[in-house]
Amino acid sequence: MIVMFHWFKNKQKANLEHLPDIEIGPDGRPRPPHFRGLRNPENTTHSQRLLALKWSILWRRDENLTPENLINALNQRLTGIPKKRREPFSETVGMAMRVIQLSAQRNRMERTKRALPWVELRLGPQECPCAVAVAADKVIRPADEGFTIPLVGCDQTVCKCWQQQLTDNQKTQRSS
Repeated sequence: MIVMFHWFKNKQKANLEHLPDIEIGPDGRPRPPHFRGLRNPENTTHSQRLLALKWSILWRRDENLTPENLINALNQRLTGIPKKRREPFSETVGMAMRVIQLSAQRNRMERTKRALPWVELRLGPQECPCAVAVAADKVIRPADEGFTIPLVGCDQTVCKCWQQQLTDNQKTQRSS
């Protein structure tokens, strides 16, 4: 049977045993997963959401949480329901949401790199950002290289750094 529309497909549940391993960086912290082809965070599959939650739990060092317990909270956040600040796991779900959004942004940046060939790293609204982010603030790189957020060496449990694509003209204005 050929299915014309993607919303008629059966959504298969993924098990944690079948998820790929999270890569550990040189600083001993997990590196964020990248979901190729993802443009909108709402279009993530169940297994991609579980992988993002697994990464977030490792990043925040919340050993008492499991992705299966947090999947409903992440699904609610992806559909636009605001987070509940009193929940003890809201920061973990927030970082999973952030890694999904950053992966989608990286894919969109790949598509628009001809018009916007440069990427600038910016600090997020944090009281005390990590030393790596302070050193790399307003650094401009080619869009092919870009930045992997959180940066290697970041010691924050919640990273709020962000990146912005620039044109050649914007790059020359900011460099001078």
